[in-house]
Amino acid sequence: MAETRHSVNATELLRTSRDRQVSLRLPLALDQRLDALVERATNAGERTTRAELLQALILDCGLDGVGLGVLPTVVVSSVA
Repeated sequence: MAETRHSVNATELLRTSRDRQVSLRLPLALDQRLDALVERATNAGERTTRAELLQALILDCGLDGVGLGVLPTVVVSSVA
């Protein structure tokens, strides 16, 4: 049986929220870029992980459906 989506309390802190493991594949260039972003943050004195950085990028993304629809096109047409 498929897991049903649960609603999340809007006041709940993400660090105390339940998590869910997801599986995804990234092109090697994006994988390397993610490592580079974590390294830059570390060099700037921040302590972060790949997972935390991806979470922050997702949170920073707007919820505009039209804008989100364009993003896959940008990725497909981008070069490393």
